[in-house]
Amino acid sequence: MNTIRIQTVLLCLLLAAMCVLKSCTKNELVPYEREPLNKIQEYKVVNNPQHMMGAIDHETNTIKVFIPYYTNLDFLIANMKLDEGATLLRADSTVINLLEDELDPVAIGDTVKYIVRSAEGQYRTYTLTQEVLPHTDPLAILGYGNQERMGAFNFELHTMEDGDYDINANKIFYLFGNFYSSSSLGKFILTNRATGATHEDYVRIASVTPQAENRYVMTARIASEALYGTYDVTLEHQGRSTILPPVNISYKLNFGPYYSSSAAFAQGDTIVFDAENATFAKPKQLYARVNKSTREGDVPPNFPEDLYGKNLDMKIVSATRSQIKAIFPDIPAGLYKNFQSNVINLFAIYEEEAGFEEGTLFNTEVKIAHPSGLGFSVLPKQP
Repeated sequence: MNTIRIQTVLLCLLLAAMCVLKSCTKNELVPYEREPLNKIQEYKVVNNPQHMMGAIDHETNTIKVFIPYYTNLDFLIANMKLDEGATLLRADSTVINLLEDELDPVAIGDTVKYIVRSAEGQYRTYTLTQEVLPHTDPLAILGYGNQERMGAFNFELHTMEDGDYDINANKIFYLFGNFYSSSSLGKFILTNRATGATHEDYVRIASVTPQAENRYVMTARIASEALYGTYDVTLEHQGRSTILPPVNISYKLNFGPYYSSSAAFAQGDTIVFDAENATFAKPKQLYARVNKSTREGDVPPNFPEDLYGKNLDMKIVSATRSQIKAIFPDIPAGLYKNFQSNVINLFAIYEEEAGFEEGTLFNTEVKIAHPSGLGFSVLPKQP
């Protein structure tokens, strides 16, 4: 029995030795997998007084630029460094030569992609995002203001305690608050109380300018295309947001403009009427009318007698809430002096529409423009 055990142990030792010998004599080469050289190594924003470095994550293939609240940039202009031998490509696969070409400017708030190709043809796509680093103070707005609410020395502000704020489409208004930045890249979010629909394009910011005591005034305009109704309002600006008093948007019919004595139109010209702090309703008819003056020389000497007092049709080319285009009528060329605003005038008749102020003159003649009393020139038809 002992002999068998000894033989078994010796056999096991022999097999183990053979395995060790075999493993020692065989060399297995494990290939080294080199990491592709298709990375963006640096992304630097250079159009700010203090250059901003993008945070690059090669695991997620992302670049994030953190923008301080006090910057006033509309675009990011950046320089980029790639791995040795790598190439930057546009979305259409054309090459961007970083030694000769500049990167396309990136609008603030936009997300863009960069494609990098290694010398061996391996691709990697990075996504650039942006984040504003806000001021630590909450965004505080004192209230709305406009020219109608301007007192002797300052604006009389409309605050949250005053309830809904009435304003016309296409009208300028002002906000006073601690913006701490002159950047006009903000956003008004309007939510219609009746429908729940949300609109981010109903208010357009024109400017933000500093005032005394760290206060700023924002100038903005309600879009002429805004639908009438009552809206809850949220303002976002440089990483902060706040709730503003609700607004009641309505329409006010435009009357104007006043043409200066230098205004001149040729027969058959396209004449453009722009609404100012008001809107147009849908026009049914546009026309000019020339009345006989009580003075000599207020109309060209060859003006036909049978045209006095007649409605001279102006064909409507296009019409929106903010602009109407029409063809100027074929009347004799010369100088028309609009004595007592009653010699030559331009009129419109509008269809009735909901949302306009009470008492708006629909389906009746209203002036769409006021030619100067000093002179309004009609030029010969252009060839």
